[in-house]
Amino acid sequence: MEIGDISFLRSRRAVRLPEVFSRQEVWRVLDRLSGEGWLWGALMYGCGLRLEECCSLRIKDVDIDRRLITVRQGKGNKDRVVPLPALLIEPLQKQIRNLEELHAKYAAQRVPVSLPDRLDKKYPFAPYSWEWFWLFPAAGPCKDPKWGGCLYHVHNTAVQKRVRRAILAARIPKKAGCHTFRHSFATHWLENAEGNHEIALKRLQELLGHKDVKTTMVYLHLLPKLENIASPLDCRKAA
Repeated sequence: MEIGDISFLRSRRAVRLPEVFSRQEVWRVLDRLSGEGWLWGALMYGCGLRLEECCSLRIKDVDIDRRLITVRQGKGNKDRVVPLPALLIEPLQKQIRNLEELHAKYAAQRVPVSLPDRLDKKYPFAPYSWEWFWLFPAAGPCKDPKWGGCLYHVHNTAVQKRVRRAILAARIPKKAGCHTFRHSFATHWLENAEGNHEIALKRLQELLGHKDVKTTMVYLHLLPKLENIASPLDCRKAA
């Protein structure tokens, strides 16, 4: 039986609000992290970085003098610049100093770091240079000969497991993970923003690297509203 032309409308995906840490919960998690683990969490929360963006930072992406971090080839293959919090300057300087000896060892052994867009063909010495070295390198070079014995950055799952253990140790009853730091950054940044929310949203969109401001607007739903109006439950009068 011929049913003719039937037009379909795709159902819209339901909008779900992201899970967000309170400011106290952020520090409860960070206090249970140490060394590189603390830096991972602090970068994701302090700069709004995605997990992959945090793991793939290189020495040249951190400009301590100008207090800036450059995110290369983020989601959508876009670059962006985010401010570097003052609290991260000293830990990052220590991390960079600790990497100097490791880089010298790998450079002497001619162990290259992986480069994007086949830049190793255009710049043969770049894979062994200091500026291209990972801020968070893996424990050792890749043993699979298919990958050329390159040194890659720390694996995402290693960061996820360590952060998840800290969240459980902090006894936070939320479905939280690494990305919760980014959601918390956006929400707390908007809470601190003064003036026009429209202007603040555009700035936050740039910091987060969102393609559409509608994606950023979801954080408006997480801001406290009408906080000066008390709940009826709190207004019980004495009999």
